Amino acid sequence: MAREVDYPIVTLGDTETAILGTKTFITQLACLYQILFKASDYDEKDEILNQLIQIPDIIENLLKTTEEDNKNLAYDFKDEYVFYCLGSGVNFGLAYKIAMTMLMEGAIKHACPLYSAEYRHGLIERAEDDVPLIFLDAGQHLMRLQKELMTMLIK
Repeated sequence: MAREVDYPIVTLGDTETAILGTKTFITQLACLYQILFKASDYDEKDEILNQLIQIPDIIENLLKTTEEDNKNLAYDFKDEYVFYCLGSGVNFGLAYKIAMTMLMEGAIKHACPLYSAEYRHGLIERAEDDVPLIFLDAGQHLMRLQKELMTMLIK
């Protein structure tokens, strides 16, 4: 594919050791954000670019400090049949990735990614006891940032 484009961007996310595509996904997002913010006139771009540099250390620390809790969650939900992964705005792509690659491919579980607002239109009946729902909250700051980025991209 790199031969087909004028300017290929090769991302190196190191070897995947658990769920395939996680490092690739994060590396591609970080690369996209680097390009987007360096080319933008967004007021807070320098702060965001500095935060992007810190992400590998944050992830490493997060993996170390949550490993036992994650093992316990995996054990608690190992017998579940289906999961719903809900996200909106900047988090819908992540909800989709969690459902499709982490749960369906990696954990061999049925999973359904849903846009959060659509959940109210019919599937709410499925929110019964003992059905795991994974909600990804973008928060107000990220929603504001998403709107500003979309406005910049449209211009």
